[in-house]
Amino acid sequence: MKTHTSKSTAHTHEIASKVLKELPKGNVLCLYGQLGAGKTTFTKGIALAMGITDQLIKSPTYTYVREIESQGKTVFHCDLYRLEGKASAANEIVTELMNRPHDLMIIEWAEYLEKYIPQNRTDVHLKVKNETSRDITVHHHKK
Repeated sequence: MKTHTSKSTAHTHEIASKVLKELPKGNVLCLYGQLGAGKTTFTKGIALAMGITDQLIKSPTYTYVREIESQGKTVFHCDLYRLEGKASAANEIVTELMNRPHDLMIIEWAEYLEKYIPQNRTDVHLKVKNETSRDITVHHHKK
């Protein structure tokens, strides 16, 4: 487990790029943090590191999932915020996506999966320190 302190959006993007390089193949990236903690900003940093323009990354809050195809890569960006208390519905969405070809799956509000959370995953916890700073803690899990 490693904790980074980000002092800007650009720094969050740098940290995300480093995390992407450390991701074990087949892992799911699970993001945690209060509203405004920087989950989507972190996701944009991952996209940039993959060669995907950050303009394609928008919060999928109203659609649950955005499928981004760019540079020959497919990324599923899930936002489970509206599924709080509906873990089985959240699991159904994630399970369906896991069975489709993709390069990376990113899940915001992964805690809403409850007991269904994937075993092979990397957890990223974003915590607001102040208006511009965030603590970003990364933990890789394996079966």
